[in-house]
Amino acid sequence: MWALAVLCLLAAGVAASTFWLSGREMAAPQWLRSELEDRIAQAVPDAVVSFGDIVMVVDEGWRPRASVRNVTLTTPQGAEIVTFSDLRVSVVMEELLRGRVALRSVDASGVFLTLLRTEDGRIALSGVSRGATADAGTEPVRREAGDLAQLISQMDEVLLRPVLSTLTRAGISAVTLRYVDQRANRAWTIDGGRLRLNRQDESVQIAVDLALLGGGSGVATLAATYSGRIGEMASEFGVTISDLDAGDVASQGPAFAWLGALRAPISGALRGGVTDAGTFRPLNATLQIGAGVIQPTPESRAIPIEGARSYFTYLPQQQILR
Repeated sequence: MWALAVLCLLAAGVAASTFWLSGREMAAPQWLRSELEDRIAQAVPDAVVSFGDIVMVVDEGWRPRASVRNVTLTTPQGAEIVTFSDLRVSVVMEELLRGRVALRSVDASGVFLTLLRTEDGRIALSGVSRGATADAGTEPVRREAGDLAQLISQMDEVLLRPVLSTLTRAGISAVTLRYVDQRANRAWTIDGGRLRLNRQDESVQIAVDLALLGGGSGVATLAATYSGRIGEMASEFGVTISDLDAGDVASQGPAFAWLGALRAPISGALRGGVTDAGTFRPLNATLQIGAGVIQPTPESRAIPIEGARSYFTYLPQQQILR
């Protein structure tokens, strides 16, 4: 969210200079960098922004865009908000000719994040640098919510800004995510992740592809989708998993706790949603369980299985599994 706000300011600052750069790349002059720094300082006084090279170009068809490299946002106390290696933005030429800046698309790469689920189930998202450690001296800035659906809904405050009214697409590649689950006392590292956001009028669709490095012999994958409307809590989501360890799946909620008796890979699909009141709708799941064993405790005798399937619905309000 901070990244989108800064992108708007960067696009505004380079707009006048990109108009005559059709088909050519050009580094931003020092006066433009100084102007950008002043504008960012005025717009986000509680954040310090640093960035590397700025390259401007106008593509064929008069589509202005700018690329900003090595961008880092921190608090005045030095706590990191987010960092990314490259940002690319394109603006609407019609609005630019009227003296206004409106973004058409935003792309970023090289983002390093930490997603935390606390012991009471709350979700927090923070930015970290590659190689950052817990004793770096400052606590990273976090956005918190009661659950993941509420955290996603917080993007409304950014998408409702006038400069983003024409935004139709955003993407993030080369995502490194550290997921720390304090409730399950487990942690996972996700590398090479991709996130895509598409907007049509007030409807928003988000798609995420992830590769999960859990320390086992293989690499599990996860793909998720989200669809909703700006300003509304109601939404739908879907998750597709491949070769996740049964113990990892079991740790993520009461609907899957029974899978903790298995030592086997799991693939499948989940569908659910959130109501207007912010409560979860019934969760429908189809799971394919690979070859492994049934072993509820380390002391139990392992019972080999060649495979299994499960189809179930979980009613979160009643806490009933069918």
